[in-house]
Amino acid sequence: MDKYYTSVSFNESIAIKYALNEFLKRACEIANGDTRKSINIYKIWDEKFPIKGLERETALPIILRALQASNFARDGNNKDEIKLTLKGIYYVADNLKVPPENLGVLSRTDVKKLENLFLQSLYEQTKGDPARTMSIYEVEKKLGGVSGTARILQIAEYLKMKGLIEIDESKGQIKFRVPSEQVKKYYPPPSPPQGSFSSASFST
Repeated sequence: MDKYYTSVSFNESIAIKYALNEFLKRACEIANGDTRKSINIYKIWDEKFPIKGLERETALPIILRALQASNFARDGNNKDEIKLTLKGIYYVADNLKVPPENLGVLSRTDVKKLENLFLQSLYEQTKGDPARTMSIYEVEKKLGGVSGTARILQIAEYLKMKGLIEIDESKGQIKFRVPSEQVKKYYPPPSPPQGSFSSASFST
């Protein structure tokens, strides 16, 4: 992301990097794991923003460009709003050492434990047919201990990042399907790992 700081001095660029991390961390706290939540940037960088000595109107456009170029955030529903990506949230968890539960997300370990179960359920429901879909509520029933739209979407977005599923959010409903190019490669998917999951670990 260094190329986004070339228009400012060295000392300013260091301060902007700190401000970017703080901005992203605060955004994650507001989103609480919900990557569909549209957040006003001025509620993130408000009068309580801890990084001082920077002009907000100068630094904020640089930060926003860097976040979008890194796929940590995307455009929100309205002007001056952003939505976070799962990649951005896990950057905060991994690099800023914030526990995932404090950000409203499952840990990477928990997601990896559940991804095969998610895929298995999707392939069984759709028979590997890309024209068929499975609703988020049907997935929630199959996963058992995992509850809440945000948590299910975290697993789904993780699988989407790997190219294993598609997410359809048309007509106010969230559904999942198998990408046609993945059917022969991944159908049938591997069986989920043996063992039980604690519902306390995954419920909202």
